[in-house]
Amino acid sequence: MARLRQTVNIIGIILLLGLVLSGVLFFMLPGLIETRILPHIARQTGFPSLNCRINHLGLTKTSAGPLTLGATADPTVTIEQVILLYDPFSMRKGELKKVVLSGVSIKTLFSKGTLTLPGLKEVLGKNTRNKNTRNKTSKGKIDDASPTRPKLPTPPFTELEIERSFIIVEAPGKVYRIPFSLNLRKSTPPKPEATKLHGTLAIQPRNTPITLKFTATLGKKENIHLSLQAPEVDLLNFTDIIGFTSSLNAPFTPTISNLGISVITDLESISLNANLTTRLAGHHDPFTWITPLLKEWHLAAELDPQGNWQARLDTPSDDTNWQLQKGGLTVVGNSPAITLEAHGQGKKGEADWLAVIKKPVLSNDNSRFSCPTIKAEGHADIEPSEQGIKVALSTLLKLAKTHITNQNFNIYLPELLLQGELLQKDLADPAIDATLQFADGTFQASNPGLKVLGIDGTLPWHWPASEPTTKPKGKLNCRKIFLDKLNLGRFAASLQQQGKKVLLKGNYDSALIGGLKMITKGQCGLNPNGTMQVASTFEIPAFKPLDPVDLGDFIGSARGNIVDGTLSAYGTLLYDGCRTNVTATMDIKEALFRNEEKNLLCSGINCGLQFPDLPSLRSTPKQKLVFDHLSLGNIICPGGELFFQIEADKTLLVEKSRISWCGGNIETQALRISQDIDHYQSTLYCDRLELAELLEQLGQVEARGQGSVNGRIPIAWEEGKITFDDGFLYSTPGAGGSIKISGGETLTAGLPTSSPQFAQLDLAREALKDYQYQWTKLSLNSEAKELILNLQFDGKPNLPLPFVYKKELGGFARVTANSPGSHFQGISLDINLRLPLNRILQYKDLSTMIE
Repeated sequence: MARLRQTVNIIGIILLLGLVLSGVLFFMLPGLIETRILPHIARQTGFPSLNCRINHLGLTKTSAGPLTLGATADPTVTIEQVILLYDPFSMRKGELKKVVLSGVSIKTLFSKGTLTLPGLKEVLGKNTRNKNTRNKTSKGKIDDASPTRPKLPTPPFTELEIERSFIIVEAPGKVYRIPFSLNLRKSTPPKPEATKLHGTLAIQPRNTPITLKFTATLGKKENIHLSLQAPEVDLLNFTDIIGFTSSLNAPFTPTISNLGISVITDLESISLNANLTTRLAGHHDPFTWITPLLKEWHLAAELDPQGNWQARLDTPSDDTNWQLQKGGLTVVGNSPAITLEAHGQGKKGEADWLAVIKKPVLSNDNSRFSCPTIKAEGHADIEPSEQGIKVALSTLLKLAKTHITNQNFNIYLPELLLQGELLQKDLADPAIDATLQFADGTFQASNPGLKVLGIDGTLPWHWPASEPTTKPKGKLNCRKIFLDKLNLGRFAASLQQQGKKVLLKGNYDSALIGGLKMITKGQCGLNPNGTMQVASTFEIPAFKPLDPVDLGDFIGSARGNIVDGTLSAYGTLLYDGCRTNVTATMDIKEALFRNEEKNLLCSGINCGLQFPDLPSLRSTPKQKLVFDHLSLGNIICPGGELFFQIEADKTLLVEKSRISWCGGNIETQALRISQDIDHYQSTLYCDRLELAELLEQLGQVEARGQGSVNGRIPIAWEEGKITFDDGFLYSTPGAGGSIKISGGETLTAGLPTSSPQFAQLDLAREALKDYQYQWTKLSLNSEAKELILNLQFDGKPNLPLPFVYKKELGGFARVTANSPGSHFQGISLDINLRLPLNRILQYKDLSTMIE
């Protein structure tokens, strides 16, 4: 009995000591954890500091906080409060019932595309390799190339909840705070090897809710199933992160909606499926989406334990239209159909893709580009290198039945191909080699009826651009060039890139005039503002045809009109992205124009033409043409000059002209000539025309003498006929002259010698053989098809005339040579000459006065 009592006392003392020790430990344990255990854990893991204050330590609940991980002054992780819930049953299994973390703040650094945690990066770097990931070879050496399969750790809790927390991202010059919350539950079925974790992570960057749900199976057959959902992601909220320009305006809303990503992995192989819809709408200066571009995307990818991977990205084809505007440019098309397939192993792989856009149209107020389809297909090879990766990409862009039209021209290309290769190695700039090809194209301009057939071309292109280039030259050929139905010839040129420009050197060979060539040189490229600029020159070296050219070879109605001479020309073409300007200068030297049927010849022609806007065929004012000789039948002009301007709409404005004729000059007033007008009126102003030469050329007689006439002659042209209306020429007042006309026998031809008319004409013929006049006047008028020339003289014959007056006849009669005849002290002559087309002179009336 005494022994039993002694035993009970000993047990009581032990329990009392246990209670006292438990009480001491209960009050001393928080300080022990704070000062001894946590610093020891920090030293073992490599963190500079791990600090925590234990607020409450109980049998079923422990609370602590704040907890900091990392440098004391600037911790990486901060937790305001940690709550641990447990009971004796869970503690016996070595786990907690629930862990609640509140006010978690995780600091990260974002630099050069990499996201890191300060302090944690160094810790992981020290522990990335351990004995479990190293295998010995048959020779006892360690093989680092065969890591063991990773294991998912079993969390020491049944439930984890993180609330009111943030991830802080520090980027150069910016700080981002991303709210997040996490709920993680562990379920343990009857078989412990099939433990599962269920979790939900909710983040809200820039007020954009994104939910990540995951399920992990622990044990022998481990796997993870991730599911990400985002109802709508407005990329406008992330312009500063994903690289959109700061000029992005608020109405522009590129969005991703219905984003769903599913990932299944057993930690060795991974299977991924994703679906999303993209939407582009609103405007981004200077772009404006009139009709949004909606597109559904499907992505599937797989990765096996050996590192082999494959992926497929595709979007279904549909007839949904979208419309985009940039300034005055509008772009319309069907929703593109895109397919991409890729496969490889590790960082090495290859990919093939195909993209098709149907019914694309680019247009502005003046121009329109359209084709049924744009098709792009290509292949890419990716290989790892010492400093990164090496990418070799080839692509082919096909445009079928392309039309380019505006108010001035139309271009049609049956097929347009752009084939190229891109090489990207490590961190160097990518190198691109491409070739643009087209064949059997046509060009047609409505005005002036220009048409080009059989246009073929190739243009090699490379980037980065270098000067000079050693790349092969391209070509441009135009097999036939027509002006209306007239075959002008062909054009061939070489094309070569030089820096950011393309150089052109070409030759035009005329099919109209053998041996006529035109040399073309030019370049095109981009201005600093991104617009296209073209600058070109063309030149026709001094050329003279081997044989005179019949204009009927060009224009059927001009058959018989012959031209000859030396031609040279020079011009420029400039295009600055907004307008086109073409100038030309032509020189014609020692040329002639001849029409044998009309007995027309003009020689010694020299003319210069300047066109400041060649497509409009409008020259500058005061163009000058001079000639040395002009003859039309018996009309002979020893020279002249014309000042003129070629106007638009095929109109010629003769500003003024001066023609030498009969020892004097004829000038005209301004006259506008158009192919649409068949009636013209003008006035010839005559200055000091020698009377004798004028009568000789008009009257088909031989005339000599001294004296000139002046005046004006109104002239009209209608339906190919010339008429005169009240034209007159007169001698200078106070200055008479003399005239001697021989060969006037035709004046009396066909008249009976006994008629009074014969005697009058016979007297006038004798008087004009040597006549001294005080004044003279010539009048010109038209009647039917004849020119009526009225000649009036006032003077006297210089010699006696073989005529005497007879009363019985009531007039003058010719006497024999033995008779002295009569001296006329004064005689006035009034003569009408009818000049028909056959230039036969007929006298209508003769009046004489004898004193």
